[in-house]
Amino acid sequence: MSIRESIGIGATEGPRSFGRRRRGDRGVVLLLVLMVIAVLIVLVGQFAYSALLDRKVARNHLDNAQTYLDVNSAGQALCELLDKRGGSALKAPESLTLDLEGAEVSIVLSDEQGKFNVNSVRTPPQGVSAEEAEQVLEALLKNAGKSGNSMNTGVDESVISLVKDGESRILTLGGILGSGEAEGSAPDAGPAGVPDGEGAGGLEALLTVATDGKINPESAPDAVLLAVAGLDDDGRGDQAELLRAKLADGSAAVPQAVADAAARAAKWLAPGSRVFSAVVSTDRNGFRKRAQVFLGKGEAGFAVVTVNELD
Repeated sequence: MSIRESIGIGATEGPRSFGRRRRGDRGVVLLLVLMVIAVLIVLVGQFAYSALLDRKVARNHLDNAQTYLDVNSAGQALCELLDKRGGSALKAPESLTLDLEGAEVSIVLSDEQGKFNVNSVRTPPQGVSAEEAEQVLEALLKNAGKSGNSMNTGVDESVISLVKDGESRILTLGGILGSGEAEGSAPDAGPAGVPDGEGAGGLEALLTVATDGKINPESAPDAVLLAVAGLDDDGRGDQAELLRAKLADGSAAVPQAVADAAARAAKWLAPGSRVFSAVVSTDRNGFRKRAQVFLGKGEAGFAVVTVNELD
């Protein structure tokens, strides 16, 4: 083979070999590009998912803050309502609704002044002995637990032992209505929270820790009023009606036993109500919250004393 032919062959094969190498390089580059794109997709996907989670967390925080403000707004509205009423008693819990921008608020307002303060067993009102206070609590639990009463609590004398022998000087209702463990609260810490009350059978409607121990006869349930007067619940409410008539009008003609009971009850009673509580339920964009608000009357009128989250 001549040198020319050899050169010709080399000249023809050289470009073909170079073209094959270029096509192979293009495949490698394409593979690298696809790998980079895949990595970028993963990174962008993770970033987008993280941003979505951050938005949801921020939204939850915002809704939580707004519903907390909704609860406080409801509390302020209740203060204005109570100021207009002059603290008049509620003979039964009252349901209210409020329309706040973007939120639905429902309220159940209760008169705490009609309840028996469990701390009175240790620090009873002036003129009442500790023994008498213990007897009143015992009678209250007895009346509340009668089969003819809708408030069949199933709570026995262990409640009295809890209040009497507990280490804490001031008790919260959590020790009675909740887990059964007494909780301590400093005397100046304000009213303590009341649990949801499920399973308490209505006992939360008779007991409180938020008042000074004086009971408003206008708002007190029959079981409370009969207990402080030393009368038994006859299941028909007759004695409670006679007792209320005597307390409202000292000249009312009632049996002597009821008149004597009214005189005993006077040591526990005081007109008007200074403490109310409200269970506030809010719904904002599907974010729901329930809280209990305590409202106390001061020199400037009613104000929110404390707010306890229920759920």
